[in-house]
Amino acid sequence: MNSTTITLTVYLANIQIQIIRYLLTITLIIGNLSNFTNILIFSQHSLRSHICSWYFIGSSIGHLLYLNMGCLTRVIWAWTHVLVLFNIRHTGHHQIAPTTLIDLNHEIRYRRRRLRKKDIQYIKLSLIQVAAYIVFNTLHGYNTIHEVITQNQIKTPEQRAIEGFLSGTGLNLHYVYTGITFFLYTLASETFRQACILFWKRLLKHLLHLMFFRSNHQTTVQIA
Repeated sequence: MNSTTITLTVYLANIQIQIIRYLLTITLIIGNLSNFTNILIFSQHSLRSHICSWYFIGSSIGHLLYLNMGCLTRVIWAWTHVLVLFNIRHTGHHQIAPTTLIDLNHEIRYRRRRLRKKDIQYIKLSLIQVAAYIVFNTLHGYNTIHEVITQNQIKTPEQRAIEGFLSGTGLNLHYVYTGITFFLYTLASETFRQACILFWKRLLKHLLHLMFFRSNHQTTVQIA
């Protein structure tokens, strides 16, 4: 192995370490917060009645496990100056008055419109998730296919270094995808944004209530 090969290998390895240290560290922190928030939002009464909410809850739980079992390990390795390049291969009828019928029909149409609107929002969320998955996992999929096709070929050290770098980059992008779903949902769905705002308002109100109650309690104790 000549000096040029060694220089290229070390250069790509250092870039990979820096990407893992900073990009994946941020992804790990934001991903845990955002996926946990997803679970809380989709668990709200206004959303959890829809079957798709349970899919998004399950997806967020899976992302949390994946981040903390895979991404966390890579971050620890990078911060301890250990670079590990690896690949993961991954699959009775009664008469009703006319006015009552009118009111009933109006109510049915109103509920149907609400359901259609909510269904459209969930479809948008699903399509956005699928599109983001394809974008962030294309390189990882390409690397996996390329590795299978060329596994019996003799490769130069430069080729192995480049392939290892691309493989690591593809895996890093896959972890980034699992950490940004909250932002995708927020941008794509008005229903999710409204539920998110309502959730944070309730949480803030609850925290302020606890702080006010504790302050009053301490004042009462001091007076007594």
